[in-house]
Amino acid sequence: MYVNSLLAAGLFAISVTVSHAATVTDVGTAAGSTDFVSSGGGAIADSLHPAYLPNSSTSAWVWDENPTLSSVTFTHSFDLTGFDYTTASLSGLWGADNMGTAYLNGTAISSISFGRDAFLMLTAFSATQGFFAGINTLSFTVINTGVWSHRNPAAFRAEALVTADLSPSPVPIPASGFLLLAGLGAIAGLRRRNRKA
Repeated sequence: MYVNSLLAAGLFAISVTVSHAATVTDVGTAAGSTDFVSSGGGAIADSLHPAYLPNSSTSAWVWDENPTLSSVTFTHSFDLTGFDYTTASLSGLWGADNMGTAYLNGTAISSISFGRDAFLMLTAFSATQGFFAGINTLSFTVINTGVWSHRNPAAFRAEALVTADLSPSPVPIPASGFLLLAGLGAIAGLRRRNRKA
């Protein structure tokens, strides 16, 4: 019985596959950064206003270089090729002046309503479903109500982290693994023979 358990444990250990959690993307908004692309077509520009939550080392308030745009979608694409997309996890924080919606591959995952809290604090978002094998898109559509001016600025801020397990790969069996199996088989055979005697 003991030998059969050892044999089963040895076979299980050899058949196990290895997977490792890894960072797929870790991004934050910043002036001049290419982590996010603006639907306005312009470069990402600084848009810090004294009323906003201060910038941090992980993200900053930005807008399209054309400040008069009233609605802009900021997009970040990431690739899950080589990862097990079913284990992917997205988490982050974002803010907007004045309001907006966050999407993962076209599905809404968070929204910010009009109001001062939209830029006085950052709103958490997350997702563990809705990922695709290959290219995925995280986007934020932000709306600035009214006409842009220094008294009515527009801004967006986000930081996002995506992790996933690496695609499983079989563990190679070293030559000593075959010797171990042969030895366990021989022990099992001897035990059977001894029981018959």
